[in-house]
Amino acid sequence: YQILEIYDALQQLLRISANQSDWPAEPKEFVAQRFGLVTKKILQVLQRAGVVEINSLGQPVNYEYHEVIGENVRPDIPEGHIIEVSQEGFLYEGEVLRMAKVITSATQTH
Repeated sequence: YQILEIYDALQQLLRISANQSDWPAEPKEFVAQRFGLVTKKILQVLQRAGVVEINSLGQPVNYEYHEVIGENVRPDIPEGHIIEVSQEGFLYEGEVLRMAKVITSATQTH
């Protein structure tokens, strides 16, 4: 489970590096590429150990696998579908290791 904390930290750094609009293009690309490679390697290690990432984005919310942390009005997307994954969820041997934290679509403000 602790390796997921490393994965989360790298994902966060990857998002930060990709959103620094004032960075020159080359260093930004290099940093994003390197963090992307490390994150991919960690996922490979997890998969070899039997850990599987929950496929969430674009799917209808499933409360066995998803913790809804927010919703956004999106009339173009069916209500209750996942439009953003805040934190990836994982399964281990078919059991939930960690629920995915997600944001879902809503057709109107509740």
